[in-house]
Amino acid sequence: MSLYNPGRGPIAFVSVGVLLASHGNAQQPPAAPAKPDASAMARVTVSGTADFDDRKESTVARSVVTQQDIVKFGDSTIEDVLRRVPGVTVGSAAGRSDEIRLRGLAGGYTQILLNGEPVAPGFSIGSISPVSIERIEITRGATADMSAQAIAGTINIVLKQRVAANGREVKAALSGYRDNPSGFLDGQVSGRRGALSYALTGGLSSAKNTFPSIIEQSGVDAAGVPVLQRVSTKVESGRIDTVNLAPRADWKLGADNLSADALLQYRKTRGSVLDSRASLLGVPALYAGNDLQIEMDTTIARSRLSWSRAGGNNARLDVKLGLSYNRRKVVNDFYGFDADGNTVLDEDTDSDAIDRSVSPSGKYRLPYLRDHAIVLGWDSELSQRSENRVQRQQAPAGYPARNLDEQYDARVARLAVFAQDEWQIAPGWSAYLGLRWEGLLTRSQANVHADVSSRSSVVSPALQTVWQLPGSKKDQVRLGLSRTYKAPTTRDLMARRYVANDNTPTTPDFQGNPSLRPELAWGVDLAYEHYLGDAGMISISATARRIDDIILSRMGLVNNVWVSTPENNGDASTRGVEMEGKLSLAKLNKAFPELDLRANIARNWSTVHAVPGPDNRLDKQIEISANVGADYRFRNLPLTLGGNCGWQSGGAVRLSATQSASYSPKRVLDVYGLWKVDARSQWRFTASNLLHQDYAVGANYFDASQRLRQLSVSPSYAVLRVAFEMKI
Repeated sequence: MSLYNPGRGPIAFVSVGVLLASHGNAQQPPAAPAKPDASAMARVTVSGTADFDDRKESTVARSVVTQQDIVKFGDSTIEDVLRRVPGVTVGSAAGRSDEIRLRGLAGGYTQILLNGEPVAPGFSIGSISPVSIERIEITRGATADMSAQAIAGTINIVLKQRVAANGREVKAALSGYRDNPSGFLDGQVSGRRGALSYALTGGLSSAKNTFPSIIEQSGVDAAGVPVLQRVSTKVESGRIDTVNLAPRADWKLGADNLSADALLQYRKTRGSVLDSRASLLGVPALYAGNDLQIEMDTTIARSRLSWSRAGGNNARLDVKLGLSYNRRKVVNDFYGFDADGNTVLDEDTDSDAIDRSVSPSGKYRLPYLRDHAIVLGWDSELSQRSENRVQRQQAPAGYPARNLDEQYDARVARLAVFAQDEWQIAPGWSAYLGLRWEGLLTRSQANVHADVSSRSSVVSPALQTVWQLPGSKKDQVRLGLSRTYKAPTTRDLMARRYVANDNTPTTPDFQGNPSLRPELAWGVDLAYEHYLGDAGMISISATARRIDDIILSRMGLVNNVWVSTPENNGDASTRGVEMEGKLSLAKLNKAFPELDLRANIARNWSTVHAVPGPDNRLDKQIEISANVGADYRFRNLPLTLGGNCGWQSGGAVRLSATQSASYSPKRVLDVYGLWKVDARSQWRFTASNLLHQDYAVGANYFDASQRLRQLSVSPSYAVLRVAFEMKI
């Protein structure tokens, strides 16, 4: 949990994305099709079990994190699950939510979907219990049926959709570190009544966290003489209570199939951020200390209605309608103190933000053509975000005070049409061809700045092919070509100013830029895969992207206030190599022990040509990540033990001609034990982040007159968790 001041810092913004028109669900394909649906193959359709990954058979380069792997370590957040996935990194210290990255890139380069749809603004995927997730699909290339806003790739989180006959399941867990206990309760009920099948998944959680940190600020003038030295202690603490419900129903009516599903969530956050600053040299900070009290209530409702009809000659029509509602009410009380402990600012900020969206979509699978599976489709979305923000400040003479009444309204319209064909060129050789046009229109209005309107469109071709090497059933080569893009966020386009509590070159205000253009990229992906049947696999892949109209931050003084503004500035290139291996000894030979081994490593490079080197990497790209893990099942005991050790590189990053940043490397060790009491119940024990390494982040500013540095060091803690799981 990362607590911040939504009233003063960046607000959540409207996420511009796409409803995955051909997203899989519990529907069954037509009987005995001559060839699987191209879109289904591109989706990696799960058939019969959620623990199935047809990576080898799929033409599209996609891998699946199965339900078994998701729940293996008993993680409480999806970020902790993804830390162990090959090629995926999470930027913050272990146990804290942060941007999820593919190929070391976040910030909109990695597309995050929930059930094939963009996550709502302000919605944290960390609030979803991992036990309610059926699978996670990782797509590193582009396909026409998904938005092309995925330069680094797409991560699609699919909630449980399998419906078992009269199934009941309950899981309870306790976890904690130091004086921060957390509790979790999840359950599922499912059944069938003739043509109707239904399921209800729900969960309750209460998580308490404390995140202390020490921040050091220092500066020298042009001659190298020290002019600034400050030391601050910061403690973020709070509690988050969450209620989740995910109902689903399916009706099979002859050739028609109708399904409805939803995600309902209420989340209550109560927390505080305490800062204490000691100015040892130079101009003291405006506030020697501050106390921020946060109350935030979030209500989310997402629903989807799907209808499909199977026709003759393997034709199929799918139509979907998605609705989304997200409301976030925040009450912040901020108190600033001088060096003597006197209150010099009393600020009350109330904000109420509401996001609504409707997203109709559809696809039609053309009647059977020999060796082809052709699909035509469209998807669209109309979303609106409105926010009212009222700020009242009281301060004695000599200290600034400002009252604000701000109203914002942002609307995003998106329309996409696509065509795709999966073509069986020859035995052992198939290709996926897709073409997508996507248009975006963004409009925002406010009482504090002029109206903003932005329009963009992108044509995105995609080609992926897989070729099985002659004479081998185990070796194959993949090649992918695609055009992808990254659209500016609504926040980046709005001319609104976001004010920092302590304005410095390393903590500036932020102001959007209505003139931003999308970043456009051409990319190529190449991979070699060797399979050992069910016993394992080895893969080596490489990727390269060239990106035009890169969006960088420009910072400067505006009326003696440091302000950061995004702007398009030249191009960039990114490259990467990834290796992955899995081996199950018992499946290789029954005489071997029940030991599963896995390892992966990824190396990324990038260059932003408008930024002087060295270390001028794109989006603070993480250069190296690696994982090594094992699972051992005792044959004479109902016990499984396992562990994973992950490593992520740090180092310096050049952000602009006057800015740089640095990050410490991360090492995370997790272990677990699973004890099966009987066929229907089991205990799961987990110890995560056993190395509890401190995490350091540095920010630097330098020009002809000064050099400033800020270093923030945050400790992390080992977390213990015990869970009892039972099928009733």
